[in-house]
Amino acid sequence: MKRLNDILKSIEDYISGGFIITGLMILFVQVLMRYVFNLPTTWQDESARYFIVWGVLLGSAVALRDGQHITIDIVYQSLSDKWKNIINIISNILILLFLILLIVFSLILIKNKYITGEVTNIGINIYIIYIIFPLSGLLMAYRAITNLLDYKSQ
Repeated sequence: MKRLNDILKSIEDYISGGFIITGLMILFVQVLMRYVFNLPTTWQDESARYFIVWGVLLGSAVALRDGQHITIDIVYQSLSDKWKNIINIISNILILLFLILLIVFSLILIKNKYITGEVTNIGINIYIIYIIFPLSGLLMAYRAITNLLDYKSQ
């Protein structure tokens, strides 16, 4: 299990970071093309947006893994370890419930977009773009479950 977590950790880190860096590089090239060479393009804006959104959504699993989601630190730090664990367990259960809804409704959305055959401005089927929602939901659900198992073993 530890080996699987280490492999998944590397994959999450590199892929989410790679998507964000790729999106930012595309935006940089777009700025150069538009303002330096006076050759504006339309495909770069949309593709950069997709890369950055994919990177952020995959990165949310990284944030959940590393305990980097938002907390009210002044309240959280004043609690005893017992109450911190209770709050962590409750928050991970709530996160897991939300992620189940995210996965279910995003799969319905993908099915509808597949049926309608919607296409983006750059020619990609929109359901392919939306695959990130259940994928990131599954990754975050995995992380929420591993967090719960870690709290249970303490």
